[in-house]
Amino acid sequence: AGIVLGYFPGENIFISAVDPDNWDKLWVKFQGAPDGTIRDCNDLYGVTGTAIKVRFYSRTTSAADGTPSTAYYCERQNNNTTYTYSDVPSGTVIIPSTVFSQAMIRCGEDISIYNYVNRWVFCTDVIDRTKVYAIRVAFLLHSRDPVRASNVTQSFYVFNQTISYTDKYLHRLYFFTVLLPYAPNVTKMFQWLS
Repeated sequence: AGIVLGYFPGENIFISAVDPDNWDKLWVKFQGAPDGTIRDCNDLYGVTGTAIKVRFYSRTTSAADGTPSTAYYCERQNNNTTYTYSDVPSGTVIIPSTVFSQAMIRCGEDISIYNYVNRWVFCTDVIDRTKVYAIRVAFLLHSRDPVRASNVTQSFYVFNQTISYTDKYLHRLYFFTVLLPYAPNVTKMFQWLS
């Protein structure tokens, strides 16, 4: 069993005119064991032989004290349904607002004839979805409490831009690339790795 990122043609990344953070959202398809031992957002097992379809996204809402609070969510989706983002997040929190800073996602597309990723772009800027061979995800997180004695500036270079924080929190960048199952030679590579 395993977890793979996959495309659903025509659905791609959610775009919403009222949502300024359309660069951090992603469809995900959980697919693997025929006995259904793939878990979804709520840590529940799936149905035998049925892929699980979810979306990941951030959303800002009001905390209990009224201050803005942004977390990163996972939400189960249904086929043949149009979804739009609202100001009220739903789904399961996977990165709580107490540690979440930012999320960024880019699609690795082949715009040549050589079957390798030669550009990383916003997934909404993809020219040919069948030539997207990988997804890159960057999460910027911080400590729950301001543990430093004084303000310190930390900078991270992510997707050709520098993001800086000046405060008493500890900030960390978590960055990973996932090769999509239909990328050229992916089967051979996984056989080699195993």
